[in-house]
Amino acid sequence: MMTLATDPLLEAIAAAIADAREGVAPPSVHRDQTLAGDLDLSSLEVMKTALALEERLGVTIEEGAEFEISTVGDLADYLAARIAMAPNARGAVLA
Repeated sequence: MMTLATDPLLEAIAAAIADAREGVAPPSVHRDQTLAGDLDLSSLEVMKTALALEERLGVTIEEGAEFEISTVGDLADYLAARIAMAPNARGAVLA
């Protein structure tokens, strides 16, 4: 179940996927979708998505973490935790 607090994160994830795919975004992003399977992201697109999210949200994604995260929900939860830990994260405006 999606909460209102994560909706903006899902929008940021969809936008980052569009950046990674050079403007082609999925029609919608749901917490239970897998990055590689359901969204068909290549490993390069996963890396580009992570970089776009770091820039967009002002957080750092630990090296290799993007390959351990399998679903959009896992990614949203990971980003929410990173935003909470980063005092200067631009993601604070998402809450």
